[in-house]
Amino acid sequence: MSEQTAQLVEHLRARLRDTLRRITLAQVVRGASVVLGVAAAIWLIATAVEAGFWLNQGPRTVLTGVTALLVLGVSAVFLARPVAQLIGLWSQPSEESVARTVGERYPEVSDRLLNLLQLAGGSRSHAPDAMVDAAVRRLSEDVQTVPFEQTEDFAEARKAARMASLPIVGVLAFLLVAPSTFLGASQRLLAPGTTFQRPAPFTVDVYPGDVRLIRGDSLSISVRAAGDVPDELQLDLRPTTDAPSSTITLRADTAGIFRHTLASVREDIDYRITAGRVETGWFRADVEARPLVRGLQLRVQPPRYTGLPERAIDANVGDVTGLPGSTVRLQADVAGPELDSAAVVFEDSSTISLNVADRSVTGQFPITGDGQYHIVLHSANGVANRDPIRYRISTRPDARPSIAFLAPEPDAKLEEDLVASLRLRMRDDFGFSKLRLHYRLAEQRFGEGQKEFSSIELPLENPRQVDQVTTHDWLLAQESGLDLVPGDVVEYYVEVWDNDGFAGAKSSRTGTQRLRLASLTEKYRDLDETQEETASDIENLREEASDVKRQFNELRDEVRRKQDASWEDRRQLERLKKQQESVEKSVSDLAKKVEDMTRQMQEENLTSPETAQKFEELQRVIEEINSPELMDALKQMQESMENLDLRQMQKAMEDFEFNEEQYRQRLDRTLELFKQLRRSQKMEELSRRLDELGQTEQKLSEKTSERMNEQADEQDTDPQDDAERADENAPDEASSPENQEAASQEDAGQQSEGNPSEQSEEKGSENQQANDQNTPSDESGEQKAGANEDLAREQDRARERMQELMKEMQELSEQMQSSPQAPNEQMRQMQQRLKQQDMPEQMKQNSQQLRKDQLQDAQSGQQQMQQQLQQMSQQMQQMKQGMSGQKQQMNIAGIHRALQATLRLSERQESLRGTVRELSADSPTLRTYAPNQEQLKSGLLSVSDSIQALAKQIPQMKRVVQKESGDALREMNRATEALTERNAAQASSTQKASMTHLNELALLLADLLKQMQNAQGGGGGQSMQQMLQQMQQMSGQQQKLNRQVQQFLNDMQGNRLSVDQKERLQQMARQQAEIKKKLDELGKENGMRNQVLGDLDRIAEQMEETIRELQRGQQNSRTVERQQQILTRLLNAQRSLRKQGKDDRREGREPGDYERRSPADLTPQEEIEQLRRDLIRALDSGYAPDYERLIKRYFELLEENEE
Repeated sequence: MSEQTAQLVEHLRARLRDTLRRITLAQVVRGASVVLGVAAAIWLIATAVEAGFWLNQGPRTVLTGVTALLVLGVSAVFLARPVAQLIGLWSQPSEESVARTVGERYPEVSDRLLNLLQLAGGSRSHAPDAMVDAAVRRLSEDVQTVPFEQTEDFAEARKAARMASLPIVGVLAFLLVAPSTFLGASQRLLAPGTTFQRPAPFTVDVYPGDVRLIRGDSLSISVRAAGDVPDELQLDLRPTTDAPSSTITLRADTAGIFRHTLASVREDIDYRITAGRVETGWFRADVEARPLVRGLQLRVQPPRYTGLPERAIDANVGDVTGLPGSTVRLQADVAGPELDSAAVVFEDSSTISLNVADRSVTGQFPITGDGQYHIVLHSANGVANRDPIRYRISTRPDARPSIAFLAPEPDAKLEEDLVASLRLRMRDDFGFSKLRLHYRLAEQRFGEGQKEFSSIELPLENPRQVDQVTTHDWLLAQESGLDLVPGDVVEYYVEVWDNDGFAGAKSSRTGTQRLRLASLTEKYRDLDETQEETASDIENLREEASDVKRQFNELRDEVRRKQDASWEDRRQLERLKKQQESVEKSVSDLAKKVEDMTRQMQEENLTSPETAQKFEELQRVIEEINSPELMDALKQMQESMENLDLRQMQKAMEDFEFNEEQYRQRLDRTLELFKQLRRSQKMEELSRRLDELGQTEQKLSEKTSERMNEQADEQDTDPQDDAERADENAPDEASSPENQEAASQEDAGQQSEGNPSEQSEEKGSENQQANDQNTPSDESGEQKAGANEDLAREQDRARERMQELMKEMQELSEQMQSSPQAPNEQMRQMQQRLKQQDMPEQMKQNSQQLRKDQLQDAQSGQQQMQQQLQQMSQQMQQMKQGMSGQKQQMNIAGIHRALQATLRLSERQESLRGTVRELSADSPTLRTYAPNQEQLKSGLLSVSDSIQALAKQIPQMKRVVQKESGDALREMNRATEALTERNAAQASSTQKASMTHLNELALLLADLLKQMQNAQGGGGGQSMQQMLQQMQQMSGQQQKLNRQVQQFLNDMQGNRLSVDQKERLQQMARQQAEIKKKLDELGKENGMRNQVLGDLDRIAEQMEETIRELQRGQQNSRTVERQQQILTRLLNAQRSLRKQGKDDRREGREPGDYERRSPADLTPQEEIEQLRRDLIRALDSGYAPDYERLIKRYFELLEENEE
C-alpha cells in the first residue's frame, strides 16, 4: 500500500481504539451504577432489619455477611471485567469486533469498515496492489464521515444509574428521617462482633457539661430530655477527694427542664445524669480560687507647696481624703493564686497599673477630685477578684486666702508725711506667695482722677505662716510716686495670693478703702467741733456743780433749822454724794477728751509745740479739779448724821462748803483757760490757713502757667494761620469801643494814684482791657474754657474758704475784745485791709478769667493774691507771738507781786504770833489783836483773789497753790476767832499753821515764777516742720535702698560677683553712708538724740554694719532684715517727731514710781533757792525766837541779793 493509504488506515484504526475505550467506559459506569444501586438496596434492607429487630451478635453477623457477599457478587458480575479491561488487566475486543459493532450501529457502514481492515491486514484477493489501494481509499472515504465514535451513547449506563438512584434515595431518606437510628444500625452492622445495648426510650442534653468555676461560684445544671422522658432523673455527684459521692433527684419544671444549682462550690467535682439503665458520661467541674486583698495600707503625701509631712491612714481603711495634687501611696497584701496583673480602677473607667511582687501589690495615684476607686486583681488564668470594695476619694480643697484691713479705717485721713500704716490680717491653709497693693488717685483737685489702678508688691516676711498680721508703712510719695495736695483722694486695696502649686495660686482682696489728704480747713473744722463739744461739757459741769451747791445749801439750811438730821436728810445727802460722783466722773471724761484733742492737734500738726504744751497743762488742770477732800467731807457728813454728832456735822459742812467753793473755782478757771487757749490756737489756725490758701494760689498759678505753655505750643504748630488771624483782628481791636474805654480808664487811673480803692478799680479795668483784647473766637474759647474748668472750680473753692476765714477772723476779733493783752488794734487794721482788698471778689474775677481763657491775667492775679495771703499769714503769726509775749510778761509780774505780798504777810503773821505768845492765856489784851489778824486776813484775801485771777491765765499753776492760800485763809479765820475768845494757845497754833501755809505758798509761787522765766527765755533750734521733712526724705531714701539690696540678692542667686555687680555694691554702700550722714546731722539738732528720735546710736550702728557688708560684698538675708529694721526705726522716729515733744508731758505718779538717782551739782542760783527753802522750813519747825529772827533776817538778805 501506498504511504497515503497506510496513513488513512492508521487514522481509522485510531478512531476505532477511541470507540473501544468509550464502550469500555460505558460498561464501567453501567456496572458501577448497578453495584451502587444493589449495595444501597441491600444496605437499606439490612439497616432496616437491624433497626427494626436490633439483632443480636449472631444474626447481625450473618446479615452483615450476606450483605457483603451480595455486594461483592454484583460487583464481580457487572463491574470487575470492564474495570479490568479499562486498566489493561483483561484483554479487550479486537478491531474487527469493534468494526462489526460499528457496522451494526451504522447501516451505511455495514461491513465496509471490516473489509477495509481485512484488506489492510492482507486478507485480500490476488488483485494488484493498485487496485487494493484504490479499494482501501474508496472504503476509507465511505466511512470517513461516519461518527462511529458515537457508537456507544451511554444509554444503558444512564438507565442503570436511574435504577440505582431509587435505593440510594431510600438510604438518604432513612438517614434524614431517623439519622440516629440509621447511623446506629449502620454502626452496629459494621461492628457485628460488638455487643450493643438497646438505646433508651429518651435522650438527655446536659448543660454546662465540663466547666471551669471560680471558688465560691454556683454551679447551675440544667438537663433537657427528649423522647419518652421519665418523671425523675438522678444527678450523681462525685467529689475528686475521698469524700463520698451523693445523688440528687431532679424533677422537670414547667418548661420540661430538669434544673439544680450547687451553691458556693469550693472544690473540684464530677457529675452525671442517670435514669434506670440510662446514664450519661461523667462531666467535670474544675474549681479555681480567686485572688483576694488581705490587707491594705495607704499613705498620703500632700503637695510639696503645703509643707505638710506624709501621713499614714489606718490599716485596712481605703477611704482617702486629701488636697488636690496629693499622692496616695498604696500597698496591698493579696491571697489566692499567683497574680498576673493588678490595677486601680476609678469610676470613670481610667486605670493605673500596680506593681506585683510576691504576695503584695504596690503603686500610687494622684488625687485630682472627688470620686471612687477599687483594686482589681487578675490571676495567671485571668480570674479577677470578686466584687472589689469601692473606696471613696474626697478632696479637701485648698481654700482661697482671706485678707482684711485692721488699720487704717475704710475712710481715713492722710497726714502731711504721706505715710499710711497698713495693718492686715491674712489667713490661708498653707501660706502665701505674693502680696500686692493696688492704688489709684481717685479724686484730684487739679485735674481728673485716675481710672486704672497701679500696684506695687509688698514684702512677705513669713510666707509659710498661715495666720498672720502684717504691717507696712506705705510711703505714698516715695513708693507710689503720688504728688498729693490737700483734697486729693487715694483709693486702694490689697490683694494676696496663696501658694497653691497644683491648681494655681488663688487670690483674694480686701475691700477698697480711701485715704484723703485733708486740708487744713477740714482738719481745723474737725478740731473746732471737738473744742465746741469740750466747751459745752465744761459749761455743763459748771451747771452740775452749781446744782450740787444748791442742793447742799438746802440740806445745810434744813439741818441748821431742825438741829437734827432726819432719814430724808440722809437720803438727800446720799443723792448729793451720787451727783458729786457723777460730776467727778464727767470731769475724768473731760480730761480724757482734752487729752485726745491734744493728741489730735499734735498728730495732725495743727498747733505749735508751745500751744500744745499749754493744752497738756490744761489737761492737768482738769485732772486736778476733782477733790478728794470734797468727797471726804461728804463721808464725814454721812458719819456725823449716823452718829447724830451735830458739832462734827457742822465741821464737815464747813469743810464741804469750803472745798466745794474751790471746786467751782477750778471749774471756772478751766473754762477761762480753755477760752484763752482757743483764742491763741485760733490765731495760729488762721495764720496757717491763710498760708495754705496762699499755697493754693501758688499751685493755681503754676497750673495756669502750664496751660499757657500748652496753648503756646499749639499756636506754634500753625504759625501761618495765627498770622492770618492776627491780621484780620488787628483793625477791629484798634477801633473797638472796649479799647477806647480801656485807654480812657488808664488815663483816669494815672490821675488817682493815691487812692487804694481807685487803684484797685484801675487795675481791674486794665485787666478787663487785656482780657477783651485776648479774647479768642467763640468756638475756640468754649473749647479752652472747658479745659480750664477744673482750675476755675478750685478758685471758687478758694473763694469760699477765704470768705469763711474772714468770718472767723471777725468772730475772733469780737472774742478778743475782752482780753487786755489781745492785739485788737492790729486785728482791726488787718480787717480793714481785707475789706479794701476784697479778696473773695478778686478770686471770683480770677475764676471768671480762667473760664474765659484769660490765662495771663488770671496768673497775674493769682500771684498777687498769693503774696497778699502770705503777708496776712505772717502778720497773724506776729500778732499771736506778740500777744503771747505780752501775756507772759504780765503773768510773771503778777506772780512776782503775789510772791512779795505772801512773804510780807508771812512776816507780819510771824510778828503777830510772837506778840500773842508773850501774852497770858486769858489776857483781855488778846481781843485787841483780833483786828490785826483780820487785817492780815484781808491782805490774804486780796492775794488769793490775785492768785485766782492769775490761775485763769496760767495753766502751769497747780491746784496746790490755791489750796495753800485757802488753807492759810481758813487758819487765819480760826486765829481771829481764837483771839476774840481770848484763847492764846489756839490763836498761836492757828497762826503758826497759817504761817506754814503762807511759807509753802511762797515756795510754790517761787517755783512757778522760775518756771515761767525759764520758759520765756527758751527758744532757738531747727523748726519741727523742717526736721519732719528731713525725716520723711530719709525714710523714702532708705526704703528705695532696701529694695535695691533685695533685688541685688535676687539677681545674684549664689553666683560670683561680676564687675558691674561689685560697682552696684559700692554705689549702695555710698547711698547708705549718705543717709547715715544726714541722720547724724539731724541728731545734733536741739538735743533730738534724746528727745524724739529715740536710739539714734543703734540706727547708726546698724547702718554702719550694712555699709561694711556692702563694701566687702558680704551681703546676705540678714542684711535685708537689718535694712528693714533701720526703716522701721526711722518711721518710728518720724512718728515721735510728729508728737512734738509729747514725751515731755507731766504725768502724776506715785512716790514709789520714781527711780532714786544721785543729785547733780547745783548751780549758784539753785543753791540760793535750796537755801531759801530750808530757811522757810526752819521757821515752820518752831525754833526759839532768837533763832527765828536770825533766820528771818538771813532770808531778807537773800531776797535783797537776788533783787
